[in-house]
Amino acid sequence: MVLFTKQWTSGLLISCILLFGHAQAGIFSNRASNDDSSSSSSNNNNNNGGGATKEKSVVTQKMDYKLSFKIPYVYNGTIPFWSAGGDTITALDRIRITPSVPGTKGRIWSDLENNYEEWMVDMSFAISGNHLNGGRGMAFWYTQDKLPEGPIFGAKDQWKGLSIWFDSADPKTHAPSIMAFLNDGRFSFASAGVDPTKQALATCAIDYRNSNGYVKMLLTYKNRVLTLLLDPTSRGKNYRPCFRYTDIDLPTGYHFGLTAASHNPADDHDILSFETYQLNPPQKKMDHKRPLEEEKIKKGEEFQGLTAEQLKKIEETEYEIRRLREQSNEAPIEIEAAATMGVLFDTERRILETLQVTQLQIEALGAPTSQQVLSGSFVPKPAAGKQEAGGISADHLRTETQTILKRLEQQSNHNDQQLRTLKDTMSKMETLLQAMDNRMALQTNNLQGKLSEITKDSAEAKGTMSTLIKYILYACGLQGVVGLAIYLYWKLRVEKNEKKFL
Repeated sequence: MVLFTKQWTSGLLISCILLFGHAQAGIFSNRASNDDSSSSSSNNNNNNGGGATKEKSVVTQKMDYKLSFKIPYVYNGTIPFWSAGGDTITALDRIRITPSVPGTKGRIWSDLENNYEEWMVDMSFAISGNHLNGGRGMAFWYTQDKLPEGPIFGAKDQWKGLSIWFDSADPKTHAPSIMAFLNDGRFSFASAGVDPTKQALATCAIDYRNSNGYVKMLLTYKNRVLTLLLDPTSRGKNYRPCFRYTDIDLPTGYHFGLTAASHNPADDHDILSFETYQLNPPQKKMDHKRPLEEEKIKKGEEFQGLTAEQLKKIEETEYEIRRLREQSNEAPIEIEAAATMGVLFDTERRILETLQVTQLQIEALGAPTSQQVLSGSFVPKPAAGKQEAGGISADHLRTETQTILKRLEQQSNHNDQQLRTLKDTMSKMETLLQAMDNRMALQTNNLQGKLSEITKDSAEAKGTMSTLIKYILYACGLQGVVGLAIYLYWKLRVEKNEKKFL
């Protein structure tokens, strides 16, 4: 009965899912068509209602997930397609390149090269500290190689490519600044007497340290123009231009990277997300539609909503599902018993199907049906041993029927034997568990008794030792008194002898 109820519930669930799927397909198709129509009308400046010609929207940018990372950062213990090193800490909500500990350096680099001629980086970061001035800063890199640890904000000097410094500890202004540099791998910025500001491509002085929340950075390279936008206050709603540098060549095949360094006082340098986009990607060609796809789209566009009858069926199905769930919660069934009942039910169903097939085969050979047997309206067949028109004798049919019955009986006996074996196994396991419990209880009692004896012996030994120590102390005291008396006596004798000579 329980299995039948579950099967009926599954049927209701499948019907409900199909009905909802059809409804949602129509609704979403209708919305998609409306969105496409509105997009097409705005692009063509043609307000012709539903008769406007639909055009495919042009994709201007496409994100590359292999050159990006965001929450959740870690998969199988690593950041996919990125390598972190130094003092970098990966948390649940951010990647801390360097913590607010003096002398720390961290880095994170993309394992794959950037093969896009035009690209954009959308990054969210935060640089914060408890002191008035910053604690060194962070650098964005687009270089030919992944740089090891070095003096330039935690990266190697004399790099080949682009570097943008977020210097929060400018020694001249003591205010956060941003500077962009281009190096061919020969110039050393860390050499003594070098002023980096004189080598900068572009600079700006937007305050990004200790912002409210996080800072949004938008770096775009398009048509040989490098543009940096920054929003330190409104999380990407109000970008401010930082710099725009033209006629710059940034080749493909370079790596993106981020490094940071903390001096004393130190800052936290956090990266919340790093997303790389390809600008003006090749447009995807329209694939051929599948069979009957046009008709399905048309049906979805004509769909206006669920009818009252469909809504009523959905409500009835939901009510029935809730009722069955409540019944199942009120009368829980053990998993083993349910599995056993399922096996028995399946076996009985197979036996019934076999009997039905056998009955149909016998009726096809001319045997009377069950209704004819019950009513008695059938003509007896000739004696055994004689063959019918089809060439099959009644003895043969009887033999086959007995064989089938024997097989069914053997299968039923086999199932009974399996059930008995299962019950015997469970009984043995219960006996074994009970014996183990008794043995554990006995061992526990023995251990408690031994512990009590050990405690008692320890107490007696302790008392004996204390008595012995007392005796030793008494003997030492007595010897001291005797010695003192002897010494006083000797001293008096000496003094008396001295008085005699005087």
